[in-house]
Parts: sequence; C-alpha cells; structure tokens
Amino acid sequence: FLLVTRLIETGVLPVAGDVRSGDRRGDDVPRVIFVCSEAHRWDPGFEVGPLDAPRDGSPRRVLAFYGLYKRLLATFAWELARRHRREGGHPPRLSVFALCPGAMNTRIARDLPGPLRVALSAVMRLAFQDPFDADEPVLHFACSRAVAGRTAVYLHKMVEKDIDPRAADPAASHALWERSGDMLKKLKLLRQGT
Repeated sequence: FLLVTRLIETGVLPVAGDVRSGDRRGDDVPRVIFVCSEAHRWDPGFEVGPLDAPRDGSPRRVLAFYGLYKRLLATFAWELARRHRREGGHPPRLSVFALCPGAMNTRIARDLPGPLRVALSAVMRLAFQDPFDADEPVLHFACSRAVAGRTAVYLHKMVEKDIDPRAADPAASHALWERSGDMLKKLKLLRQGT
C-alpha cells in the first residue's frame, strides 16, 4: 500500500479519476502486478481487522496467516483496479493483475523447527517447481498485448480464473484500503490529505 501510494504521489502511477490519464491507449496503460497465491482462498473467515495487531507466529498458524496475507494482497489489488476503472469501455487508467505462479521450491520453511523444516524442504525439492520456472505468468502480465487495456485479471499458473469472491467484495476492499491508509497515517508514513 505504501509503495503504490508513493508511486501515485510522485506521478509514476496515475491518480484514480485523473482525466489527464484518460487518453492512453490500452497498451500504454501502466501495469501493476501482484504475486498472490491460490492460498488466498484458504481462510474461511475474513474481516478487515487491525492490520498492525500481533500475529501468532507458531508453526501451526503459519499457513493460516499465509492464506490471510495472500487474501489481503488480492483484496488490495482488486480495490486498486476498481479505483482506476473507467466507464464506457475506455481502457483503465491503470491495469492491475494478480497471479499464482504455482507451488515453488522456496525457503518459505526456513523458520520451522528442524525436523519439520528438513521434511518440508525434501518434499518441496521433489514436488515443487523451481522459482525460475514460474515466471511465465509474471512476464505475460508485464509484456503481453493480450492483456492490454484490461484490469482485475487473475491467473493461476497460466489459466485465467476468478479470485475468491471475498477478495473481490467492494465493501471489504474499500475497508482494507481505508484501514491501510489509517495505519500508515498513524505511523506517519502517509500524508494526512492522501
């Protein structure tokens, strides 16, 4: 949220509703890409609560928090897309995309207890793809003319899907945006007028 806000403040990204950015062609619209995960569907409940509240970092809660974090990321992406849509079939002021590249062999298990870390690392080496092989959906969103002029598009690997309806809910995404701004103002990282 802070990065996107700073990019808007400095003019790198257009301001939502700015008529000056309305003359761009679909292939000339800035693109923002969020690497989410199918894990955004995991969390059965979803409320935008205090974003700076302490989290239970125990190994049993790690996956639940991962799913929640990915849901927040997808929700934020859809709110950003909503704020930059234009009526009448015009290209959006900003194209926003989200993706799940698929299961990757990363160091995500690095903080788990020893035996669990070793076991999970072995499974990941055998069954999960190399992170360098998972770049296709990112490159597609960054470079492809097939998505020019579109926004709020989600890919799982290279298959277009709807995001979880809870992440696409306008009330939830608006609440997350407002809560994020309030938290950054509290931390004095965001100007009061933003």
